[in-house]
Amino acid sequence: MMAQLEAFEAFLIDQHKASKKVIVFVDEAQLLDAECLELVRTILNFETHTEKLVQLVLAGQLDLRVRLLQKKHKALRSRIFAPVILNAMDHEETGSMIQHRCDYWQVSNPFTAKAVDEIYQLTDGVPRYVLQLCAISLQMASALGERKVDEDLVVSASRELSLGLEDTGEEAGVSTQETA
Repeated sequence: MMAQLEAFEAFLIDQHKASKKVIVFVDEAQLLDAECLELVRTILNFETHTEKLVQLVLAGQLDLRVRLLQKKHKALRSRIFAPVILNAMDHEETGSMIQHRCDYWQVSNPFTAKAVDEIYQLTDGVPRYVLQLCAISLQMASALGERKVDEDLVVSASRELSLGLEDTGEEAGVSTQETA
């Protein structure tokens, strides 16, 4: 591992000498184990007398924030410059994202207004869950030979994803927000 770190530092120095910026994006950072988080901290120590040699962007769910607030990650947390928490989308943004995706793929939006309402209610506007629920809803509609996706189909799709309503009639609580 030490040889790899030394090679990475040499690469960073070469990039710095060439006036290039190195940015590393880590998605799903909430899945990093303690050893990987320590590696992130170590990499953030690579610097000249005046500037950092690498910028790291950790993107993950709120679990990442909770982990970084633990005492054992104090050294890493002290190196975080601009933490940001993104809120889930509101109802209008959810509908706009669905429409944008349909426009991008150049297809007519198959989701009824009530289906969009249901998607928003079931996902709390979390983009990842909205997209997953839309995908399963579309697959189910296609399998049934339907051209439109209504709220009943969305509820059925949510059960496939385990996002749906519990026997009590209460939402299953898909409220994890994305962070960056």
